[in-house]
Amino acid sequence: MGSRMSKRLLDAGFKVSVWNRSPAACEPLLQRGATPLKLANISQAYVIMLCLADDDAVQQVINQILPFLQPNQIIIDFSSLSVQATQQLATQVSQKQVAWIDAPVSGGVMGAENGSLVIFAGGDNKTVDAVTPILTHVSQRVTYMGKTGTGQATKICNQLIVAATSTLISEAVELAKRAGVDTT
Repeated sequence: MGSRMSKRLLDAGFKVSVWNRSPAACEPLLQRGATPLKLANISQAYVIMLCLADDDAVQQVINQILPFLQPNQIIIDFSSLSVQATQQLATQVSQKQVAWIDAPVSGGVMGAENGSLVIFAGGDNKTVDAVTPILTHVSQRVTYMGKTGTGQATKICNQLIVAATSTLISEAVELAKRAGVDTT
């Protein structure tokens, strides 16, 4: 997801620096014009975007970049995390006067490729407004949900609704099939 979102930002003319825990994953973006990021140089970035697998992965990356963070930077975390981890991470970076926006996305890989993701944003409303011009290149909609953690809570609720709906559809199709309905 992160590489596809980065590609969209490059295509929109943004200067994008990339880093990955697996450096080879950056190669296609470097070939498209991204610059490699050395973690020590992260202090020069105004906006830092994360897109990682889980709470532990984000915590590991924050631990690596924390010494280099500077006041007034903004971290946008597209990862799907627990509300508790999100709030703890936001508190951790706030010690350096860095803003945190939890911005989990919905729409999958295809949504990332075509810029049709939906972003549920939690954090300071003015900060979300400030980065929305960037986010519009990777999403069709950015919805401000409230304080830090509310973006993550909304994503969890959204996933529960999707899972419940999928289960109900499956059950309805099975019921119809058992009643003799051609469900093909």
